[in-house]
Amino acid sequence: MEPAPEFDTITVGITTSNNYQGHRVIKSTLYKIKEYYKDKNINVQILSFGRPRVIVDDYIKKYSLEFGFIYSELSQGTLYSITKKPLNNYQKNIIFAEKVDIVLFFIESEDKIDNYIRNLIAILDKKNKPYKFK
Repeated sequence: MEPAPEFDTITVGITTSNNYQGHRVIKSTLYKIKEYYKDKNINVQILSFGRPRVIVDDYIKKYSLEFGFIYSELSQGTLYSITKKPLNNYQKNIIFAEKVDIVLFFIESEDKIDNYIRNLIAILDKKNKPYKFK
């Protein structure tokens, strides 16, 4: 009996500006990721902040699961279970940046970047992690 093939995993962090409404763009992007990696023996994990008041974060989860990705959230509850204390946005962004291989930002326009996104970009730059705006 042959052993099961080894799969590498790439972790794609996805976050949006607070007012982003383009769930169809997210669906299309996740579909393109699925198509790109489907024959490469690479598992794709999607990591999101899972913010409860940001409706489009629900779509990130929905489409990630629909396309068969490994999905996880770095929600406040998850972070609290790791650190045993509440964290501010800067601390959350550091943990997020450590866990991802690349980050996709979904924003209305580059002149409407939220402060937490600016902060995350600075952390990603320090860690030499790639990111793209969608």
